[in-house]
Amino acid sequence: MSQKPDQTRKYRLEFAAHAALGQVSPELAWEQLQTLVQQAIADEYEGSESLRLRFNLPVDLTNLTELLAIMNPVRGMNEFHYINPRIPLRNLMSVNPLRALEAVLRIYTVSDRYQAPPPQL
Repeated sequence: MSQKPDQTRKYRLEFAAHAALGQVSPELAWEQLQTLVQQAIADEYEGSESLRLRFNLPVDLTNLTELLAIMNPVRGMNEFHYINPRIPLRNLMSVNPLRALEAVLRIYTVSDRYQAPPPQL
C-alpha cells in the first residue's frame, strides 16, 4: 500500500479487463464493487474482519472503503481483473459480498502489479 491513489492520472483500460466488462463501464463496475464491499462489512462484519486479518491488511475496513473511493476506476478494474480473472465483471452484483471483499483484499496485499510503480504512458 505504498502508492498514493491518483485521480488525475489517466489510465487505459487493458484489453482483458475491457473484454471482461463488455458493455459495462469501469466506473459503474467500480461503484458496484464498492457497494459489495460495503455490504460485506455491514452485513457480515465478523467475516469481513476475519478476511482482513487473514490477508494482513495494515488498515481497518473503514480505511479500505476510503481507499476504494479514491482509486481511479479504470486502474481499479485493471487491477481487479488481473488478480481475480474468474470473477464476472459484467454481472458483479451477482457475486457474494464476502467473495468480492476477498478479491479486493487480494489487490492490496498479494498483487505484484499494484505494489509496483505505475507504468509511464
